[in-house]
Amino acid sequence: MPDRNPYGGNGFRDMPDCNPYGGNGFRDMPDCNPYRGNGLRDIPDRNPYRGNGFRDMPDRNPYGGNGVRDPSEGLSDPFKTPLQPKPTYIMPATTVSKYAENQFLSATEGSFALMSEVLADTLPRATTAAAGNAAFTAVLAALSGASNAWTAGETAIANAEAALPASTYAFDDKIASLTRKPDADTPSVIETWDTTIRGQVAYQGPVYMTLLPQGRETITRGTREDQLDALRDFGVRLAAQAAKPVLVTLGATVTAFANAARALRTAQTNAKGALDAARQAQEPRRVTAAAALYALIGQGMVTWSTNPALVDTLWDVNLLRSTTVAPPAAPTDTTWTPASRTLATTALPAGATRLEAWRVGPGGMPELLLTAGPGATAIVIPATITFTPGHLYQLWLVALNSRGRSAPGPVQNWTAG
Repeated sequence: MPDRNPYGGNGFRDMPDCNPYGGNGFRDMPDCNPYRGNGLRDIPDRNPYRGNGFRDMPDRNPYGGNGVRDPSEGLSDPFKTPLQPKPTYIMPATTVSKYAENQFLSATEGSFALMSEVLADTLPRATTAAAGNAAFTAVLAALSGASNAWTAGETAIANAEAALPASTYAFDDKIASLTRKPDADTPSVIETWDTTIRGQVAYQGPVYMTLLPQGRETITRGTREDQLDALRDFGVRLAAQAAKPVLVTLGATVTAFANAARALRTAQTNAKGALDAARQAQEPRRVTAAAALYALIGQGMVTWSTNPALVDTLWDVNLLRSTTVAPPAAPTDTTWTPASRTLATTALPAGATRLEAWRVGPGGMPELLLTAGPGATAIVIPATITFTPGHLYQLWLVALNSRGRSAPGPVQNWTAG
């Protein structure tokens, strides 16, 4: 009877409602047989293995068919190899707060002119703030000290910058005078020397070729150092001609010329070294000044925390954004009043914020005398700066802004009384 016989003709139970085996000898009821014909568990909701023998359930198997762990999964299986290291997680870059950066320091990097402008503009504002609130007294003192040191360094740089081209010109002019003819009828220095030698020895003879192996080019070709060395050696060779007193005397002349040229070269080198040193010494002052400016703004934020708009009265933010500003135009007119020792112009040139007073004495080099405050059109030369009576001086003004200096304005000639 079908309802009583649990076996079919094959000797196996074949009743669908109670026979878990099919004709192949395996359980074949989907609702109670977890195995298929391949002998492996294949029920998706209960079998974590596929036909390849690896766990392949996405929600429980961190390995794919290749046996390598997928780094996107967070599970681990100590029985699967090989393992690959997880990729390194890189933290995103942290955005720096504007309060964590000293903008005075970063904006003036590589621009001493901008720091000069910022200090000149900010110091009077800080003075006004301190007059109305004692909380600014300490930061004003620090800022004033930094500003004074900066101004002294600024003057040293300006004078060094003026001395370098002057010393370079003096040296180059000395070397050029070897071949320069004073006028059409007057021979140059080297022509005179050559003529003197030819008057004593045969032209291109043994002695002549010893003294000037390449002719006049012996002392005129090559670098400046080459020329200095050639002049020195030329004087030595002339001095060795004991049988020719005229040549010995010429040797002394050549040696004197060579020594003078060498002294000018040394002055040029020293001027360059002084300029480099002045600029290097100014950099720590820039850092100190930037810190003092930053402290001033910080004090303003503390003092005016309930009215932060007042902080903007301490400085001009536009100065730090002045990279597109052009250098100023030169002063168009200059007036020198000896009685009051005042050098003035009628108005600040276009783009200028301040003025500098310069002078040069007879045979001297340009010298920066004083820098005016923002907006001033006249500079009074203090009594500590002296003029030698009877000497002729040239005085002029130069305009400034955050990008640098203008060309010199009109020169005033004055003989000190």
